[in-house]
Amino acid sequence: EEFVLLDNEAMLTTEKEGIEEIRQQLGEVNEIYEDLGVVIHDQGVTT
Repeated sequence: EEFVLLDNEAMLTTEKEGIEEIRQQLGEVNEIYEDLGVVIHDQGVTT
């Protein structure tokens, strides 16, 4: 039973790390879209 608890804890830790990695990656994608929006806006203003 102790092994099962440790295994579940390890799984939860791995899942938590995976979720955090996805959160960080989504933040990076958001920054890219914000930068792209600025570039598109600037091109529209100068054209």
